Amino acid sequence: MTLFHNGVLVHRDVELIGDTGWVTRGPYHAHPEKLPLSIQDHGNPVRFRNIWVRELGQPGRPEFQLADKLLDGYVGQYDVNGERTVAISRRDGNLFFKWAGQDFLMYATSPTRFFAKTTDVQVEFMREGGEDVAHFSIGEDDGRRGRKVK
Repeated sequence: MTLFHNGVLVHRDVELIGDTGWVTRGPYHAHPEKLPLSIQDHGNPVRFRNIWVRELGQPGRPEFQLADKLLDGYVGQYDVNGERTVAISRRDGNLFFKWAGQDFLMYATSPTRFFAKTTDVQVEFMREGGEDVAHFSIGEDDGRRGRKVK
């Protein structure tokens, strides 16, 4: 599981093997892959709200929902060695990578790294030499670099 508490990452890719009791770790028992979530209050006045439980992408590839403002910073046209342009767009809170006329919905694994679930596409955004750039790979491709032009 990955757990954020009040926006702070508390656990990342932690494997639960049994009950999560106080001071003890329950022994492993075979169980279904998905079970209900239980929240305990220890008899104290506590309010729980805005709890999201969602299934994430591929094992070992966590996903994050990022702020529109951050995603907007990645939107634009990226020139790849003067040979072609890659377009990054945002729709409905999602980032899209356009390659060869196809739009690929991208999923975040960090604030700067993204992947597509339908095709082997990865993109990482960064600043190099004062420029916004995108490093990306498609399939077996060893990686390309695009410089943001608009």
